[in-house]
Amino acid sequence: MTPKELAAILTALAWPVTSLAILFAFRTRVVALLKKLEESLSIKGIKLKLFGAEIELTPDQADRALNELMQEVVESTHHLSAADIQLFERIYEVRGSLTVQELISDFTRESGEHKQLRKLRDVKLVRPSEGGKWEGIKHPVVTHFAEIFLKLKHESRLCEKSQVSEDYSGGFIRGKN
Repeated sequence: MTPKELAAILTALAWPVTSLAILFAFRTRVVALLKKLEESLSIKGIKLKLFGAEIELTPDQADRALNELMQEVVESTHHLSAADIQLFERIYEVRGSLTVQELISDFTRESGEHKQLRKLRDVKLVRPSEGGKWEGIKHPVVTHFAEIFLKLKHESRLCEKSQVSEDYSGGFIRGKN
């Protein structure tokens, strides 16, 4: 090996070796700094305002509460049929752009489709955007609650299968990933 080649190798290794030596020499201070950063960057609590009162939850409490809420939604939708789920998905897709009559051409009050809309509204998944009762001229929309739940389910997967149900069987989320 020529002196020039040796110099090139030593030059290439100089910064990594120097960096490791500095880290090793100041390891206790670096570890202390990292712990302080971890403490300052971690979530210590979540504040919620509900019914005029402020509640502070630890991350564990918030996680448990969210898991319980998600379980409640799953359980409240177990009785929905495949047709109910299909209607919910259609309402979600059109985002309020169609009236009930345009969505369900043969809609009449007290029909099977009307009962489906009422069932979906009873579990807080849809509502007429204009409020009131279901009529052909109303625009069905997905509730804010259902939007949040779908977003959480899709984006973050906060609940593990063992925490919410074995495989999310049942409910409007069945078969949706």
